[in-house]
Amino acid sequence: KGYTFHTNTDTEVLLKLYEEYEENCVDKLDGMFAFVIWDKRKNRMFIGRDRMGQKPIYYYNNDGLLIVSSEIKAITSYLDSKPNINPEALNYYITLGYIPNPISIYNEIKKIKPAHYAIAKSSGLSFISYWNPLLHVNNAENSYNNYNDCENIVKDLLKKSIKKRLVSDVPIGVLLSGGIDSSALIAFLSQVSDSTIKTFSIGSHRSEFNESESARIVSEKFKTDHEEFFVDIDVVKILSEVIEGFDEPFADISALPTYYVCKLAGSKVKVVLSGDGGDELFAGYPWYRSLRDSTYFSSESEQILKLVSSLAYKFWSDGWRGKDRLYFLKSKSFSDKYSYSKNRFSNHSRNKYFKKDFLEFIGFDICTNNVRSFAEQAKELDLVSMMQYADLMTYLPDQLLVKVDRMSMLHSLEVRSPFLDHKLIEHLLNMPSEFKLKGNDSKHILKNILKPYLPKEIIKKPKKGFGIPMKDWLKNELYEYACDILLGESSRNRGYFNVKNVSDLLKSNRDKKLDSKVSTHQIWTLLYLESWFQRYA
Repeated sequence: KGYTFHTNTDTEVLLKLYEEYEENCVDKLDGMFAFVIWDKRKNRMFIGRDRMGQKPIYYYNNDGLLIVSSEIKAITSYLDSKPNINPEALNYYITLGYIPNPISIYNEIKKIKPAHYAIAKSSGLSFISYWNPLLHVNNAENSYNNYNDCENIVKDLLKKSIKKRLVSDVPIGVLLSGGIDSSALIAFLSQVSDSTIKTFSIGSHRSEFNESESARIVSEKFKTDHEEFFVDIDVVKILSEVIEGFDEPFADISALPTYYVCKLAGSKVKVVLSGDGGDELFAGYPWYRSLRDSTYFSSESEQILKLVSSLAYKFWSDGWRGKDRLYFLKSKSFSDKYSYSKNRFSNHSRNKYFKKDFLEFIGFDICTNNVRSFAEQAKELDLVSMMQYADLMTYLPDQLLVKVDRMSMLHSLEVRSPFLDHKLIEHLLNMPSEFKLKGNDSKHILKNILKPYLPKEIIKKPKKGFGIPMKDWLKNELYEYACDILLGESSRNRGYFNVKNVSDLLKSNRDKKLDSKVSTHQIWTLLYLESWFQRYA
């Protein structure tokens, strides 16, 4: 095109790209990005965000003032007064544990959606979507029903994606958990690079959360330069820093181990690869199987179940094995069932733990509109593919990628995710779901691809989340801390919680009278929210 470059920076390439293609420049970009360009020729501002939302962009647009930043705190520091709390955001947080785009915890501050760009002119701010994987489904060129062809496509695209993400001025490492996704990166990275691979993992002294042995097996197989870090997580010590990193309420417990593994890796390298996106692309989550299987009831059986559940409601316990299951059974459509499965507090438990004034402020009913909306968009797909699409558009960008980005940025670490290559996503969403979830075998196609490269024990190992023993800590060493935060003077004066019922929740959880899978997340959601209010309100 005849452009002359004066530096080797990606910033100059981006400027030249915009000069040539203007707003269509985002179609030429691959990977993660968030940028703002002032176009003095057209007297306008151009704002672009990557397809999967790996990098954040917040904006304030009020009374003729537009502020754009990668952090909420940068915007609030510029304002003369504190922005107002967004009740819808609090409702989403109570429901999902995170606040989805395009809203934020503040009414006046919003997020640019993933795969969108914005143009700001004197006449106002406009938003344009430039990519959606659903638009690439069922295209003739992308329709594949031959399993062997699909294996070859995935293998080829994954190798290319990894190779593209190796371009760097500094050494690159890999966050190696020992799970199938990060192990796949090591297997293919060894084929596209001759350099010694640096790998990082953290271990737990609790066997049910410890994957360090699996990480060690993969490291030894591919002769990586491996560092592992056994950590005793000090929740009280790091919670304030974690809250600062997220800027808004965010209740993913795995942010805590993510903080530590990013700290370890960031002390050694400045760029790492991670396996984020593998579960969404290859149907790795347990709810894909359980929700798929829930549709096997005949309509008559389901009517009987609904009748029995209605009669038994008041006798059943709280939680997913009790009243929440009844709400699930009563859900009319599959998108309702799927969105309800994401809920942390049922309507029953909301009324139990929150005061009426607070619920009047945020809304009495659970808020899963974002999840249901994307599920409805994909209702023409099979059930597993529909859930994959909805997770790709909600859970992944708004929870998982937020977690990784904020915790890695706290330690000046850049995390690149080869599974999030948009071409790979387009092709995999086209493939029949049974290639990904075959019977009870999740990630079926990926496991078959990796059989020649990875040891059997890695291929067959059951999925473990990036977890910590929070349910035990809340019964023991964190119990008094949680009581101080949730039942203390600040919380009581705020008046959001039914203190007696929250106290009963803490005690019953400690005494093992509740389904700890539910109560642990509920307590952590409340604990983080009150801690956030004490820091920012």
